[in-house]
Amino acid sequence: MGEAMVRVLNDVVNGAIISRERVEATARAYVAGLRAHMRTEESEILPRAARLVSESDWTEIDAAIANFDDPVFGSQVHGRYARLREQINRQVLADRAMVR
Repeated sequence: MGEAMVRVLNDVVNGAIISRERVEATARAYVAGLRAHMRTEESEILPRAARLVSESDWTEIDAAIANFDDPVFGSQVHGRYARLREQINRQVLADRAMVR
């Protein structure tokens, strides 16, 4: 699901002509899947981790991920999608101006 979102966003960033509906549908599917994943984490995984993972385990985990650059929200991706964000912002402002 995330791969489909990345493909659509890459297409937009690279200037492909894609319908707004396709981008929105892909984004909705991605968000729905992400929310379902988060519900599973919150209802099953985190409660189990709270029971099974010790304080020293958490310290070790914190140390292991201290220098981890998030592949979705990390520094490299932010720059990669900056143009897309600007384009979306311009479109939103244009849409709002047309409504007024």
